[in-house]
Amino acid sequence: MQPPAPVAWLMVALMAATGLYCLARCRHAPRLSSEERRLDASAGLKGMAMAVMVFPLGVGPAVPEVLWLLVFLPAGLWSLGAALRGSIHRRHHLDHAVGHLAMAYMAVAMAGPMPRAGSMPGMATMRTPAGLPWLTGALLVFFAASAVVSGTRLLGAGAPLAAGARAPLPEPLWAPQLPEACHIVLGLPRRLRLLHRRAAPRRAVLGTARPATPGPPVVTDRLRIPAPGAGGHR
Repeated sequence: MQPPAPVAWLMVALMAATGLYCLARCRHAPRLSSEERRLDASAGLKGMAMAVMVFPLGVGPAVPEVLWLLVFLPAGLWSLGAALRGSIHRRHHLDHAVGHLAMAYMAVAMAGPMPRAGSMPGMATMRTPAGLPWLTGALLVFFAASAVVSGTRLLGAGAPLAAGARAPLPEPLWAPQLPEACHIVLGLPRRLRLLHRRAAPRRAVLGTARPATPGPPVVTDRLRIPAPGAGGHR
């Protein structure tokens, strides 16, 4: 399902801006480790891909699901491997791994719709998005918990420093809090799409067309057609 055009354009601008910022941070931000730069590159990939997915005029659904799988499956597996290696950024790698794999799941589900129950033979088949309800629900819970954790860390980033500690040099464009903010922003389209996918089977059941019950025949006195064999007019 595509959102209304104004909402879609707003999401495209937000996702593209966030993705471009993450890519710029990966390339130009000073004093970042190679692992942090890879995390920024992963976030930039998600941002640009989601901008394409929500792009109006049918651009997102027109992309073959194989292309999405070729993009997101390797990125998800790499992030999962980085999370399992015991890095200090394990939580971020795990978030990226689940995010990439969820994007692959949504791409496959979006491309493989299921026939709606109760469709009439000989009529155009009404379709609803495919997907596993339990998996969609689990992803929703995970992303909601991840957003809460990121929000907590973002709010706590301005906590007072310990005694004797020196404040870092002010660099507003590359502030260390901004990756958490980008993570929250990039999670918005995923949560919206998962919520839509979660509610789609229920809407399909509620919207199933019921066969119309034939009513009693309508008899009119204005015109009476004589039965075959009846002679003459009255």
